Parts: sequence; C-alpha cells; structure tokens
Amino acid sequence: MSLKNRIRLAAVTVLSSSLVVLGVEAAHAGYRI
Repeated sequence: MSLKNRIRLAAVTVLSSSLVVLGVEAAHAGYRI
C-alpha cells in the first residue's frame, strides 16, 4: 500500500467517524428538545 493511499484511507476514516459522532450528537440534542 502506498503512502498516498494510506493517507487517503486515514482521512476518509476520520471524516466518516466524525460525521457519525456529529449525527449522534445532533440526535441527542434533538431528543432533548
């Protein structure tokens, strides 16, 4: 695996996990309201 592919994979993983966290936080905030 080349370094560029590894960096791209890491970036995608971080982005998707942060999107999931944001979605969960938004869901909790929506439930509170």
